[in-house]
Amino acid sequence: MAAVGRLGANVAVITKVGDDEWGRFVIADFQKYGVDTRNVVVDERINTSVVFILVGKQGSNQWVPTDVIRDWDLPDDIQRAVQWTEAHRRPGAPPTSLPQIHYSPDEVSTVTDGKILNLDGLQSPETALEVARLARAKGIPTVYDMYSHPNLRALLPHITYCIPSRRAAMAFTHETDPRAMCRAILAHGPEVAGVTLGEDGVVFATRHETIVRKAFQIHAVDTTGAGDVFHGAFSFGVVQGWDLARVVEFASAVAALKCRRLGGRAGIPTRAEVDAYLRDHVDTIR
Repeated sequence: MAAVGRLGANVAVITKVGDDEWGRFVIADFQKYGVDTRNVVVDERINTSVVFILVGKQGSNQWVPTDVIRDWDLPDDIQRAVQWTEAHRRPGAPPTSLPQIHYSPDEVSTVTDGKILNLDGLQSPETALEVARLARAKGIPTVYDMYSHPNLRALLPHITYCIPSRRAAMAFTHETDPRAMCRAILAHGPEVAGVTLGEDGVVFATRHETIVRKAFQIHAVDTTGAGDVFHGAFSFGVVQGWDLARVVEFASAVAALKCRRLGGRAGIPTRAEVDAYLRDHVDTIR
């Protein structure tokens, strides 16, 4: 959603944070990117999720548990976050797990206020299914960043654009070829299936066409959040009414340019930057 805001569209996020330092940071940082946070619920019963990511020299990233880094010489704010996270970890939860978020009917009532709905894998399974059904009934297209879900076969018929990573697609379809992954996902109901392949580009398919694009060649400083940025930019392109190939190329460019700077959001480009980049480089991925 930060990517959509940076690109200049009106965008809102529905989520929950705790009444803590990190929840206040989440809200403030969304607002910095032009994201409407009126539907962010501050819930005193939960703690805001904090994860720690190591970035490699070539821009690769990996989530790490706090016990790996707790004794490192860390900046004060990160050290404070490590200590807070360890003090508030849910009993028995894996060190890098994120809690599923549950919502009441009133809290999800605004999901069809926009022109498109993005879903990730962090809602409770019941909520994800509820809002997907609601969006389908209202004619609102959905973009789903497919993660683990206990009943994907019930959810996918209500999804318009299903876009998993290669790892998530392999886990669900048991296929290794991206085209076969797309065909398997389409068989469960989405209108469009796409698999993001990192440095190997993307493959998208409908029941009538397949679109294959290579990755843009950039010097990656940090790939953290590239997939999330892709989904946001993809949604932006759909709302513009572009054809699928143009949407895929636009989203690929936004995700690539994001990787130029350290951090999940700092490198997100403006619409003008993306358009200029595509004019000079789009032929390199076709």
